[in-house]
Amino acid sequence: MQTRQVLVVDWSANSRPKRGADSIWISDAFGWSANPSTRTEAMQLIQERTCEGEWIVAFDFPMGIPFGVGDFHDWRAFWRTVSSGLRDERNNQNNRWELAALLNHEHNARFWGVPRALPHLSSKREHEAGDWEWRVGDPRGAQSAWKLLGVGSVGSQMLTGIAHLERWRRQDPASFSVWPFEPPEARIVVAETWPSHPVFALAQ
Repeated sequence: MQTRQVLVVDWSANSRPKRGADSIWISDAFGWSANPSTRTEAMQLIQERTCEGEWIVAFDFPMGIPFGVGDFHDWRAFWRTVSSGLRDERNNQNNRWELAALLNHEHNARFWGVPRALPHLSSKREHEAGDWEWRVGDPRGAQSAWKLLGVGSVGSQMLTGIAHLERWRRQDPASFSVWPFEPPEARIVVAETWPSHPVFALAQ
């Protein structure tokens, strides 16, 4: 059996090209790394790196929203809607705020956090804290997938990231699986990671 190689991606939802701190970093277990300035460049590098062999590609954003919130019947419906609604230009300009507002309005999502409030998207959390914020597998200390802006936020990374992953998945669905939603049997298995979790920190 061929050993799977692992690629880890620290994603970013920046609205302009950026390298260095708070940008995209990609690395594997053999010392190869890259710091592309845009998401388009990052996806090109990731696909080139994983074009042969079996891979686990781990991204540091949620692969989905909490179950039971919104009117999406499964993760595929959410992925398709995000991918079709997100515009992400080659210079990182994107419409993630407008997309989040649309998801709130048309699909009963609960995104919040934006520089300036929009119709159907507030700058602060409007719903009372509760189980709706968290997924079943979220560890203590994880940020809510609904939070789009601010320290530790992951919602914007999720929207931009899932859009790119869905477009990648469509190129060859038989060679692509998303764990834990699908069995990790495809040539490329995409999963979620949390490098700053204490378990990972202790292992370093």
